[in-house]
Amino acid sequence: MSFPRTPALIGALLGALLLSAFGAVAPAGRADAAGKPRIPVTAFTFHRGVVGGDALSVGVHTVAMANLHLKASYTNGQEINLYGASDATGYHIFKWTVGYTGSVVTLARFWVYVDRGSLHGSTRGDFVLFPARPPVLQVSVLTPQVTVGGTLRVHVHSDRPDIVLRLRVRPHVDPGVAAAQPAPADLATRDATADAMGDWTFNVPLSMTTPISLAQHLDILVIGRFLTRRSVVVSPLLLQPLAGIDLPQHANLSYAAARQRARDAAGSSLALAQSNARLAVQRLTLDLQVLEQWTSSGEPHGAGYYQALLTNAGGYDAYIDATAQALSDDSLVEARMHAVMPRKAVMVSLGEQYLREYEDGVLVHSNYITTGRPELPTVTGHFAIYEKITPYQFISPWPQGSPYYYPPTWIKYWMPFTGGYGLHDAWWRYHYGPGTNIGGDGPGSGEPIGTHGCVNLPFADTVWLWDWAPVGTPVVVYGGPHVAPGGAAGI
Repeated sequence: MSFPRTPALIGALLGALLLSAFGAVAPAGRADAAGKPRIPVTAFTFHRGVVGGDALSVGVHTVAMANLHLKASYTNGQEINLYGASDATGYHIFKWTVGYTGSVVTLARFWVYVDRGSLHGSTRGDFVLFPARPPVLQVSVLTPQVTVGGTLRVHVHSDRPDIVLRLRVRPHVDPGVAAAQPAPADLATRDATADAMGDWTFNVPLSMTTPISLAQHLDILVIGRFLTRRSVVVSPLLLQPLAGIDLPQHANLSYAAARQRARDAAGSSLALAQSNARLAVQRLTLDLQVLEQWTSSGEPHGAGYYQALLTNAGGYDAYIDATAQALSDDSLVEARMHAVMPRKAVMVSLGEQYLREYEDGVLVHSNYITTGRPELPTVTGHFAIYEKITPYQFISPWPQGSPYYYPPTWIKYWMPFTGGYGLHDAWWRYHYGPGTNIGGDGPGSGEPIGTHGCVNLPFADTVWLWDWAPVGTPVVVYGGPHVAPGGAAGI
């Protein structure tokens, strides 16, 4: 059986194939249902699918010059209307950026309406619509270490231009436990919009409302938003304390001598005078906390008195006075520490996640530590190292399948101070300090969250403590909720 191959038939078949391929339907008659004269029109998309945020083109062809109206529906309530006119040959291309904010793949529809005097026509089509891609961010921390009062510089490059950016700086936190505890307050926040090349550089001065005497680990969060999608990149930052006044121990300074030292250290800088005052008060506060573990008498003032001096300081001279008061009073506190503290003492601050060793009331060594996780907290109170063993193997008292189980584990130095609570090295840890007892070292790390109740030290600091502290050395654990001795089981 054969078909006649007339030019008209071949043209009709090609036209039908073209319309079928591009999903457009053109009316076949010369008049619509109401008897109005119709004009033929075809429409097609150049791409069958489009991603939110990308451009889409719809080509339109009609018999001659005519007014055109395109209406598109993204099925999530979003609609767009575009207007144009075909050229003398009847062609026109609508092109727009598809700002689809949905989160699912959908089949979007469009309609094209033609108006040429008394002639009218319409057609429709569809295209597959994909959710927008999250922006791809490249973050370069140009100043990975910043001193308090210095400027943090972070360069951001996005694969898309003109996206909305936000930079947040906050204390290091584990997102895995963020829901279980209040989020730390941001130290700095900046908003910006990437340029036409997708680039932006943040310049953010960093200051601390509370003085720091030790380096602090911070998180830099860069958030990029495009339509309803966002990307987050987290980078580390080390914040160093401001180099200011020298705080020697047991200087036995009079108020006048301390005031002169404060002036010499600050020069004419109000910012340095303020920072020095905060450092001096912070050092005195730490000494007061240690002294309080041994006696409740002999303190010049409570910590709140010196905090009030800072709060009420209104200028350069007031900060110099606060510094002098803290330095001279700290001499009295240190003398009292020398009088009441034992020959040697190990002080474990849970709040700071910090360990200090004192000899005759004088600080001789200190380091960051990691203590018990929230569900297995470290015991608090006065204890003493009752034996020293090297090497030592921990055996888990919890069965396999328990969230607290651990395989038999060898360590080098074991110095228990009460029951199963002790001081020891922890070869499986790389990071210590604030937050490591609650959030470990963050997502993707193999380090556990906190300990099973023991105090973990970096290896070099464990060696120092092992050589320095004989059996019988007092160990005081303070600065956290009271926890009575119980069932700590190593690690």
